[in-house]
Amino acid sequence: MKRSVKIAALVLCAVLLSGTLSGCAFLASGEYSDIRDHEYHSDDVVSDRRVVRSYYSLRSQVQQMILAHEESRTVIISNYSGDLEESLKTISSEMTTSNAMGSYLVSSIVFEQSGLMSYQELTVNISYRRTKEEQDGIYTVYSEEEFTDILYKMFSSFSSNGTFYMKGLSYTQDELYAAVISAWRQHPATAIGLKEIVFTAYPSMESAEFVLDMDVSYLESTARLRAVSRQITSAASSICRAAEGLTLEEKLDFIYGWISANVEIDREAMRVVAETNDRQAKTELYTANGALISLKAAEPGVVEGAKALLDEMGIESRIVFGIKDDLPHMWIEIETENGTVFFDPASTDIEEQLDEEGNPIEPRAIYVYTGLDAVRRFSE
Repeated sequence: MKRSVKIAALVLCAVLLSGTLSGCAFLASGEYSDIRDHEYHSDDVVSDRRVVRSYYSLRSQVQQMILAHEESRTVIISNYSGDLEESLKTISSEMTTSNAMGSYLVSSIVFEQSGLMSYQELTVNISYRRTKEEQDGIYTVYSEEEFTDILYKMFSSFSSNGTFYMKGLSYTQDELYAAVISAWRQHPATAIGLKEIVFTAYPSMESAEFVLDMDVSYLESTARLRAVSRQITSAASSICRAAEGLTLEEKLDFIYGWISANVEIDREAMRVVAETNDRQAKTELYTANGALISLKAAEPGVVEGAKALLDEMGIESRIVFGIKDDLPHMWIEIETENGTVFFDPASTDIEEQLDEEGNPIEPRAIYVYTGLDAVRRFSE
C-alpha cells in the first residue's frame, strides 16, 4: 500500500545567553534563522501560563494543538528534566511521521525558543496541510460495527471520499477492502456503479491508530446512479406484490423461482471476480440492476437482486462472501427464531426433479436452518 507521509519538521535549538535576552528559530539542518527579540514577562506571571517540565508534558501540549487545529501556542519551560533539544527533535519527528492525526494533518512544526535565567518561553508554530473543516469531517471509529454504519451512510449518498480515525482496529489491505465492499453490498439499491476504492493510511494500517483516507470513484454520475437506484426499488416493489401473505419459506421459493424464470446468469463472470480478488468494476452485471432490470447478471448481481427483494419484503438479511468449489461465492443469511437460514439464490446445485407425469417440478430455493458453524461448509 502506499504511504502519504511528508516529513517537514523544523526544530529550534535552545540558547541561553547570560545577561542577554535573545531568541531564534532552528531548522532541521542545524542553521539558525529568523532571529528576533522577544518580549519577556516577570517571574510572577509564570503560574498563569502553560508550564512544561518534562518530555511527556511537552508532547501533550503539541498533541492538544493538533487535535484542536491550533496554529500557535506559547508554553513555559521550567525546571525541565531531560535534554530539551532532543525532545524537540523527537516530538517533531513523531508528530509528522508516526502520530496518526499528526501525519495526516501537519505540514511542519517550528519551535521558537527564548529564555531568562529562571525559565524559558517556547512558542510552537504548526502549519497544516488540511483545513479545520476537513479535520472536523473525520469520523472517529472504535468498532467494526460503527465503521460499517458510517460506510453505509457514505455509500447511500454516493459520496466520493471519507476519512476515518481508526482507533484499535487493524487491517491488511485485503481485509480492509473486504470489509468496505461487504458494507457496500448490504444495500443493493445503492450498491451500484462502483469503479474503484483507493485507501491511504496515515501513518500505516499496521499502527495501533491510523487515519484512513478513502477515495471512491463511480462509473456514472451521481444523478444517473440515483435514477438507477430508484429503478431498482421500483422493480423490487413490483415483483414482490405477488409474494404478499407468504411465509418465509414460501418467499424464498418465490424469489428463487422468479430468478430462475427471468434472469440469465453469467456463470463465467465469477472467474473475473477470482482473478481480480473482487476488485473489478461493479458494472450492472455485478449488481441488482442487472438482475432486476436488465435481467442478466453474474452471481453477485443475482444475490444483490435477491437481497433487494428481501429488503422490499421487510426481511432482514445480509450478504456473505466466501469460497465454493475453489471460486468466490456469495449467499444470503437470515436470522430467525429457529436459527440461521442460508439462502443461495444463484446456486446450480439443484438436480432437475419430475412429477409423477414426467413434468419438471418448479425449482425450489436452496436454504437450510442451521447453526452458525455451518457457514464453514461454504468454504470447505
